[in-house]
Amino acid sequence: MKILRPYQQIGLDYCMSIDNPALFWDMRTGKTTVAIHACLKWGAKKILVVAPYSTLMGWQKDVYEDTRKKITVLNQIKNKRYEMLVNKFYVSTCHFFFASKECYLFLPQLKDYPWDVVILDESVFIKKAEKNNNCHNFGTRPNASRYYCSNFRNVKHRMILSGLPNPETDMDYYQQLKFLNHDYVKPFLNYYEYRKNNCVFVSYGRKYYFKSESKRELMTLVAEKCNILKRFDIGFTDPKIYETNIIPRNKLFNEILRKMINDMILINAKNEIVDMTVWPFVRFLWYRKLCGGFVQDKVVFKSKLKSLQELLLRGSLKNEQAVVWVTYINELHLINDNIKNSCVIHGELPVEEKINRIKRFKRHAFKYLICTPCIDVGTDLSFCDALIYYSAPVSYNKRAQTEDRIINVASKNQKLIIDFLVEDSIDMDIYYSTKRKEHRKLLTERVIRRMQKEIDRFFIQKMR
Repeated sequence: MKILRPYQQIGLDYCMSIDNPALFWDMRTGKTTVAIHACLKWGAKKILVVAPYSTLMGWQKDVYEDTRKKITVLNQIKNKRYEMLVNKFYVSTCHFFFASKECYLFLPQLKDYPWDVVILDESVFIKKAEKNNNCHNFGTRPNASRYYCSNFRNVKHRMILSGLPNPETDMDYYQQLKFLNHDYVKPFLNYYEYRKNNCVFVSYGRKYYFKSESKRELMTLVAEKCNILKRFDIGFTDPKIYETNIIPRNKLFNEILRKMINDMILINAKNEIVDMTVWPFVRFLWYRKLCGGFVQDKVVFKSKLKSLQELLLRGSLKNEQAVVWVTYINELHLINDNIKNSCVIHGELPVEEKINRIKRFKRHAFKYLICTPCIDVGTDLSFCDALIYYSAPVSYNKRAQTEDRIINVASKNQKLIIDFLVEDSIDMDIYYSTKRKEHRKLLTERVIRRMQKEIDRFFIQKMR
């Protein structure tokens, strides 16, 4: 069994002092290990872990080191999942069952079993409140929050593991506290009733803010019932070094962009813009893919790829292992085809194959790992010294998760993070938005202004 670090022992003591603990700990601080030790101290025999599949590798490793047993993974074909659950549940004395966060759709019978412990890892997936006024109404297809918050009430120990409580709204707090113990948020039946009684509405009810006394009450509840830990609290300084590689817009890029904009707008006989021909989201995707080098799955802009090749094959990283994050599958295959000694990981690969490729990468079977954000949580890539964003994620939370894959609290080695950005483009908007931790609405407004700026520039040139 692993020997806990001092701060982990404090976390374990907290778990022993409360039936339904919540570990709001920074990423890469060992929440999984503390949760396993807590289950063993409770004497639990049947433990259900609900988490993203990308965390499976970490759970398998930690459970085996502490219990010398393997996890039963409920990810078989549809007609065998329930059969495996029945066969395994009543056989072994102490067993961990692992299910994905979507398990309530394909295996709703989980709520009917006498679990000793239910753990929600990366528990932000329950933050979306129920849409119906009655949270017990299952006439429609339930969402994750409704399923987990309304069931498992008879389980003695309910536990959540997540990053720091830095929610976009109060909904994050409310839903997670509701799963831990419904008494925490009584007498309110659901989130909307809670918001109605604790908030002041402005702008015709569409915007609201917390009453000061209600905000204090909620924060006090979080402080009393949850355990919060930052990496800074345990003496770990952030070793990240950030760099940007700006790719200039060449003549070909501008011509393609103007042609795309020409297809996006309708102009009348007076050269006035009448209408947009495609949805704003489609225009956003077209622009992002163009920055990655693609138009309708055809490679048209290779400047970013050439800059990446220069860095990895002849530049400062030619002797280093590096992880390259991309957003679109086309970019992934383009880089893999043009950079030798690389391997790819994407969402269509089976979980076992993803784990196998990461293990081979760790053994230096290849130098570069090119992946989409399908392994952004629960994956240890701390043996790498460099991380490259060929096309960065839009969400700040997704950005933070992918960055922390290369962090290890036991190591003080500096980690290099490089962003490849096309000059004066949507890449720059996304980069600065995530750096400022802006809400997605602000990014949307920034992108809309960018698109309108490009349209105005094209319109002025056409008038000339």
